[in-house]
Amino acid sequence: MGASYPDGWDQYLDKVAANGDIPDGKRRRLTKAIQTLRRHLGEGWPSESKDTGHRILLALRNVSGSVHDGLLLEWSDSLSAIENVRGFDGILDRIKRSDLFGGAVAELKIAGRLARRGFLAEIGPGAGRKRPDLLVRDGDLELLVEVKMMGTAGETAKAAETEYGIIAACDPIFPSGIILKPLSGPHLAEVSGILKRESGRAAAERRGVGVSIRNVLNLYLVPGDLPGHTEMRAAWWRKQKESGTVPGESGGLCGPPDGVSEGHRTRIRIDRFARERQIPPEATGILVLAGQFLFNGTGDVGRFVDCIIERVYELRNVPAVVLVSTKFGEGDACVEERDDFVFARSQVYDWMWEEIVIVKNRFFEPGFDYERLKHMLLPG
Repeated sequence: MGASYPDGWDQYLDKVAANGDIPDGKRRRLTKAIQTLRRHLGEGWPSESKDTGHRILLALRNVSGSVHDGLLLEWSDSLSAIENVRGFDGILDRIKRSDLFGGAVAELKIAGRLARRGFLAEIGPGAGRKRPDLLVRDGDLELLVEVKMMGTAGETAKAAETEYGIIAACDPIFPSGIILKPLSGPHLAEVSGILKRESGRAAAERRGVGVSIRNVLNLYLVPGDLPGHTEMRAAWWRKQKESGTVPGESGGLCGPPDGVSEGHRTRIRIDRFARERQIPPEATGILVLAGQFLFNGTGDVGRFVDCIIERVYELRNVPAVVLVSTKFGEGDACVEERDDFVFARSQVYDWMWEEIVIVKNRFFEPGFDYERLKHMLLPG
């Protein structure tokens, strides 16, 4: 399929150094991020993981696209923040593995934030299968924190596997366009074979190639180092929008949809958390659910909270359930407080936004200090 990127850290550092489109400040941050990942993951990790489709490796191979840059910076910043916290080795082992990374990265994100603000005391405290993920202290307040990743429902998992599989099949070209539906393993393998062939043709012939498979995908493959590739991609998008074959609001890779109600999935997650008793009855703790694109503004957040609030009320030793959602594109920073929840949106990296909702349990013991929780988790 044409040349792929080398599997050593030096080659990724060289790639960042040679990219004249990256501003100097961002170049320094990306260089530091790659060096941090190298120090923690190990010298041979890129080569050892090259056939796994690991998300860190995909981000490294597609630097510098704004989304991938933001993820690399977030992951490396969080690793640096928690490297001296007790229990770090346990989470690092899971970060290295592609099959465990999805769950571990949510824990990494929250742990990094709490550590940077001086609240994280331990990772994976206690013993046994049901131990919580994090222990947090702030003066006389001690909280256990359980972190769950939302991207594990069946259709959602298939959607994620489809997207990552298609990106990997197109390597070293990052595709533009739309994936219309999640694919089964055999169908994904069939589509991947077509994309490998067409990506190789685009790389070898140094031109853009359109790939359209009815009711499955509509993509455009153009080498990122080809002069004028940005204009070629924009022209392709414009033509597709005019014909109504791709969404009008995006210019990158869209889909596939997971077809699963986020509210329904969230209720299931809360119910499972309650059954598993990962926060012992005699302790106080919070549940953090992390995902992508959970909300579309405060109005949607209100409906979302209404959908799950009764489940939150049933968690007698949990004063709050915290929802953390990542989104890409443009937005406006805001903080809004309602009786039942607090909503905050902030920009964390270029084109990368985070929305946090703290859902309050008003049946928890009186006097819980939600201001402390806001200070731990909210931006600013």
